[in-house]
Amino acid sequence: MAGIESIRKGLGGTFSKIIVGSIIVTFSLFFGWGTVFSSSDVNTVALVDGKKLDVYDLDFEMRSQRYFLNKRFEEEEFSPDEELLRNLSIQSIIRRALVLNYLNDKGVEISDGLAFLNISEDENFLLEGKFSKQRFESVVRSLGYIPGEYLERVKQDILMDHWQRGIGGSSFITEKEIERSLNLSNQTRDITFLKLQLEDYKKNINPSNQEVLKFYSDNEHLFQTNEMAKVRFIELSTNELKNNLGISNEELQMEYQAYQQDFDKTIRRTASHLMINITEDRDEDAALTLAKKLKQKIDDGEEFNSLISEFSEDEGTKNSQGNLGISDGTNFPPEFEKALTKLELNEISQPIILDKSIHLLKLSNIQTPVPESFESIKLKLTEQLQASYVSSQFADLLENVSDLLFSSNSLDAIGETFSLPIRETKIMERNNFKDPINDPRILERIFNEEDIKKGTISEVVELASDRALIFQVKEFFNKQTQSFEEVSNNAQERLKNELAKKKITAKVRDIASRLAADESFSQLAQEEDLESDTYKGVTRNSSLLSKIVLRDLFNIPRSSKGVISSSNLVSGDRVIFRLNGINDEQISLGNEETSTFKNFLFEERKISELSQLQILLEDSAEITTRNLN
Repeated sequence: MAGIESIRKGLGGTFSKIIVGSIIVTFSLFFGWGTVFSSSDVNTVALVDGKKLDVYDLDFEMRSQRYFLNKRFEEEEFSPDEELLRNLSIQSIIRRALVLNYLNDKGVEISDGLAFLNISEDENFLLEGKFSKQRFESVVRSLGYIPGEYLERVKQDILMDHWQRGIGGSSFITEKEIERSLNLSNQTRDITFLKLQLEDYKKNINPSNQEVLKFYSDNEHLFQTNEMAKVRFIELSTNELKNNLGISNEELQMEYQAYQQDFDKTIRRTASHLMINITEDRDEDAALTLAKKLKQKIDDGEEFNSLISEFSEDEGTKNSQGNLGISDGTNFPPEFEKALTKLELNEISQPIILDKSIHLLKLSNIQTPVPESFESIKLKLTEQLQASYVSSQFADLLENVSDLLFSSNSLDAIGETFSLPIRETKIMERNNFKDPINDPRILERIFNEEDIKKGTISEVVELASDRALIFQVKEFFNKQTQSFEEVSNNAQERLKNELAKKKITAKVRDIASRLAADESFSQLAQEEDLESDTYKGVTRNSSLLSKIVLRDLFNIPRSSKGVISSSNLVSGDRVIFRLNGINDEQISLGNEETSTFKNFLFEERKISELSQLQILLEDSAEITTRNLN
């Protein structure tokens, strides 16, 4: 509920309570929490109607999900559970594949050209203001992706966006539904409850050693060690290359000469103008006569800028003193460029006739670019040369290491040949590895590829544009059942919990039947030494009760008022309660708040309909998932 809490903080007053309440309502109406988990395996995570989804699809999705979760909760201490993140990501890529397969079957495709047009708007891929395919590939590789796969992902995203817009565009919500949701979000309920604590039922449970041993034997899967590995690896990076790279003064001088030769010394001119349009009501002669009169006014001492404000008919520049910007001789119309070369600084031109307008130009600034001095640019040139050399040398290193790896298949040979240190980890569980082994792509291979587990050396794995890794599993330890002696205390505690849960469940049934027979909460609380209380006007986001109890309380239909129900808390504690009353309160909002609330419900409706369609596709598809653990 951290997300709801952040929304609550961002809104104020009655309206914030309505919005937060509605979030709870819509989530409980539209989504089921038990349907989002599945499992995966090795390189192929899942098969969806024969289409393979591999660990790279999963890695991409997990990184995307982690990014969006971190952005959503950036003001809070939030670290998504890796197992939960993986399971959610698996379900996400499966449902994504279902939609993409459906669209592909219908012949819907996105071209590479459209994909590049889409990403060309991303400033990360621009070079000097223009899209650069080379920069695109460089940036994508630095993020750890293959450009072709990244482009395919973009095409899929465009397809998914069309799908969502198409389905979402057909959604609608009625005014009656808005009113009903508003009233539901503002509804309160009265409750009387008893709380049973699991710890109270564990106190007198003392299972024998034989009972504990039988529980251990029947549940050996609960007492297994996690998989562990010891890994040897060589990290390839540009850091060492930078440290050993010296740039001579001669190389810098040559680079500076190239800089001077390529330097653009074209004069830049800044211009402003006053424009008179040629129209049906004012022909060219009349427009020219007016322009000449204005030029005469300027010659007689009137301010050019004041005449622009009064007479210029270019609405785009009128409020900025007619400013046209800067040109290197190619940006303005040829007639302008020719006139500007003949003007002195701050001089006003004679009227210039274009097809549909007549202009008075002012040359407001002249810039003559001058190359920077060698000393002032020396550091920049050094960094550029270093980056160029390092990039080239690193590419050569990767190629040479790959060649030797192919011929020798030996980590030691690579380390000796290229004077690279071989590092070794301790025996560790999957989640305990440190950088660089903790990269998801590396961990997936260590713990899921049989040949890697058995000691096969990996190929060169590029982690980023300046980092790569070669690794080998030295020792691998599969899951093993721990001996009874090792886990006897753990087994005893688990058995006590199981037995206590059975006792508390039986007690809940007994108390519920007595309450149904008209015994009172207060009487039972006194007899059983239990905590009991009555709350009136409980809201959906109340802090008086746990979220689980609130969910169960508000899920009871109006017709079941007075019913006895119970909630099973995460701790194992149980709450038995009776719905005493339902309190409705009509609420009215202003136009702006109603519009905001309607938009919120509309978006939730779209999400619901999209989800339902994906579930229908899932029901008719052949899906196979494999266990990653």
